[in-house]
Amino acid sequence: MNRNEKIFLLVLTLLVAFAFQGSRGLYETTEGRYAEAAREMLQTGNWLIPQLDYKPHWTKPPLTYWAIAGGMMIFGENEWGARFYNAVAFVALTWTLVALAKRLWDARTAYIAGLICATAPFLIVAENSVHTDMLLSLWGLLVVLCYWRLHKSSGTDDLRYWRAGFWLFAGLGFLTKGPPSVLILAVIGAFHVYLKRTGRPRPKMISALGLFLFLTVGLAWFLAVIFRTQGLLDYYLHDEVYARIFTTQHNRNPQWYGPLVAYLPPLLLGAGPVVAVWPVLFRRERALFRRSRVFALLREDDRATFLFLWLLIPVAVLSFARSRLPLYVLPHFPVIVLATARAVVHLWDHPAAMRRISRLAAAMALVLVLAKGVSAYVPNQKDMRQLYTVCRSLGEGDTEYLAFDCEHLFGLQFYLKGQLTRIAFEPLPYYARQDVYSLIEEIKTSPVHDTYVFVVDHKRDIPVMQSLLENAGLSPLLVEKARHYRVFVVRRSGGISDRAGKAQTDPAVLS
Repeated sequence: MNRNEKIFLLVLTLLVAFAFQGSRGLYETTEGRYAEAAREMLQTGNWLIPQLDYKPHWTKPPLTYWAIAGGMMIFGENEWGARFYNAVAFVALTWTLVALAKRLWDARTAYIAGLICATAPFLIVAENSVHTDMLLSLWGLLVVLCYWRLHKSSGTDDLRYWRAGFWLFAGLGFLTKGPPSVLILAVIGAFHVYLKRTGRPRPKMISALGLFLFLTVGLAWFLAVIFRTQGLLDYYLHDEVYARIFTTQHNRNPQWYGPLVAYLPPLLLGAGPVVAVWPVLFRRERALFRRSRVFALLREDDRATFLFLWLLIPVAVLSFARSRLPLYVLPHFPVIVLATARAVVHLWDHPAAMRRISRLAAAMALVLVLAKGVSAYVPNQKDMRQLYTVCRSLGEGDTEYLAFDCEHLFGLQFYLKGQLTRIAFEPLPYYARQDVYSLIEEIKTSPVHDTYVFVVDHKRDIPVMQSLLENAGLSPLLVEKARHYRVFVVRRSGGISDRAGKAQTDPAVLS
């Protein structure tokens, strides 16, 4: 990879990563949940215990929340701040993949792998949203890079820092998402067994410094919060491990065909149009795909064996588990990028082809950047900024914002700077703060606020809320154009202002 190619790849990666990164509103539920937890971390100053709706939120370790909060400290409590860490992680992941591809094969394959990574739709969608899996993918890829550096070292190399880096990045992965991070260690363990059985040399992996780094970085936080929080260990073992693997509690593609729905599309199509190289390769060199040739390649080339195990083991484990989402395979998507890059170089390893591939990558990057920009203006019921715009347009004077019988809407809470109160019927579910009858009595007899804005999530609750307010004689305004949601407005005076009426009829206010 020459100097011009490095500059081109760097500019391309930065453009795709940062262009329109903060233009689209936060989507519910994942983006809103992570962003609000990070905002509350900044607001309360509690960096040890993640909170959601100002209550402990233990579903994930704190590293991702720290990263989001760091972006908010730089850019403010907005979409740019919430997504900044993911853009940085995407750039780092791309160049780590380039370094790994060069270590596995050569500079030409590394360049193509970088182009594919920088323009893969699956990766771009992932880096333009708020979640844990992009950071987890970066740490896992760095673990593999350190391991391969150890595996292919010469006898005179100083490997102390690579060994320490291996365990450091493994610890960061565990601090990002917990048990799912060990899948890459399982792959490396299986590859170690393969090397032993074939009589090939295996790198030394254990070191005192490395284990110290893994324990302090990866496990210290877990130990600290488990010892100070009664029942937390049982919660982690049952809800976050057992329930996700063996039960349908989380309701994420638990059906027998769930892996086909969740994992097959990103693995087959996530790299974009470049995946067309595989049918071309099959047509031109069909003999490469014969069983005997494939088995011979796996026996003779430990790179092929490692990539095969890297894809097979995680996908098998993730498919067995009953909780399945497409982003779960993101940390193992680099296998697809590396294999596809090698297939491209196998077919078209000459300068003219490289120039054409660079131009195609630039065109693909332009399409992806435009898609990121356009997505900010496309109506979407998951976009909490659009719902926030509706709610804010209806607020007059001192306004209280309420969510009726809804445990989500954390994106709306993020935009409202935490000022969202969840209400429900008694007995109150865990997510509600006040029962609806006492609140309606307060509004009717001695209202504290000038305006009350009620957000209703479920269609079945719309007539319920309307009936409750009308029976109390409160004359609510029902906003019909808030997309999936419905918004009721009640004012202390009992009347409806011109601004509220305009919000009911003017689509520009609601979009």
